[in-house]
Amino acid sequence: MFKRKPAAEGPPGPDRLKSLLFDSVARGQKAETAALCRQHHEAIWGCWPGWVFFLMQLQSQPDKAKEYATSLRGIADAMAEEMGDKRFLNAFGG
Repeated sequence: MFKRKPAAEGPPGPDRLKSLLFDSVARGQKAETAALCRQHHEAIWGCWPGWVFFLMQLQSQPDKAKEYATSLRGIADAMAEEMGDKRFLNAFGG
């Protein structure tokens, strides 16, 4: 008779956020990447050092490192272009 309201979804956790961002970059969905960056700007900044550090751990796997770096660069570019925040490019070495 009475239905429970579905639980409101909170913000995605760090792994889910990274997955959403990397997927949108890989699919070339700039608008989606920009929207995610706007919506989760501070959470992304909080995760950024760990994401960049992980790239260094991939150096023995050049193909994976290149793919990962491309995703990071797409996020950093979106932050710079959409939000004027160049911290991500600077921290990425761009």
